[in-house]
Amino acid sequence: MVTMTAHLTGLRTHSFLFNPSVLARLAIMSMLPNFGLTVLSFTLDSDPSLAAGGIALVLATMGAGTYLLYRGIEPKWRSSEFGE
Repeated sequence: MVTMTAHLTGLRTHSFLFNPSVLARLAIMSMLPNFGLTVLSFTLDSDPSLAAGGIALVLATMGAGTYLLYRGIEPKWRSSEFGE
């Protein structure tokens, strides 16, 4: 969440979180993995191997996404100044 927020808003978090397009992207990017983890956690009783594999896949995807977003923060917000 921190990396995603930093990537989407840069140094002006309070200003950009009122922007509807930024808020929509933040909501979608945070709800999709949570929805997947919730659905997979309900299948733990019926098929533990499928649930564990799915949860591991979602977590690996979130880790890769976090890495990509983190690497993209500096190039995206390089020209931005604090206090603009």
